[in-house]
Formats: sequence, C-alpha cells, structure tokens
Amino acid sequence: MGNIGIDVTTNPGLYANVTYSYKDGFPITSDGLFNSSSYSLLNAKIGFQRSLSNHFDIDLYAGSNNITGTQYPIMVFVNQLPDAYLPAPYKINYFGGLNLKYIF
Repeated sequence: MGNIGIDVTTNPGLYANVTYSYKDGFPITSDGLFNSSSYSLLNAKIGFQRSLSNHFDIDLYAGSNNITGTQYPIMVFVNQLPDAYLPAPYKINYFGGLNLKYIF
C-alpha cells in the first residue's frame, strides 16, 4: 500500500493537488483462498481561496475522484462468500463546492 501526492498553492489564492494511491490485494477469507485484486486510485482538486475582508473568507473548488475509472472494493465482508463486498463506483466522480466563512 502506498500514497503519494503533490500540493501547489500560489500567493494569489489558486491551489491544486493530485494524489495517487496503490493498494495491494488482500485475503478476504481466513483460509486465504480468496483475495481481492490490487488497485490504484488517482484523484485531483483545483480551487481558489482568498480572504474577502477581515470577517469573510471564500474557497471555490472543483475536483474528481477515481480519474482512471478503477473498480475496487469499498467494503469487504471477511469470511463470507468470495464475492461478499461492496464495490465503489467504477466511473470517475466529479465534485465541487463553495465555502464562505464568517470570522467573528
């Protein structure tokens, strides 16, 4: 299992990050006869963050998870049937948001 990532932040407030994760296969039964497959995940996010005044900060961002469309188990039920797991979505997922913070 391993993770690596890169974060970039600029003075004007733009930021970005990319993360790569690798997970080895692992046994899903105590006798070791059934194993999950290894998989890799690639995620990225870009945004803009700035103080608007002494009392307001803003953060606008967008990103994606599972950029490579990898099928992987999000939850495994150990010592059940060989295929007793919940798969994560295998397609790329997009997200975005806007945070407005008030500072007292």
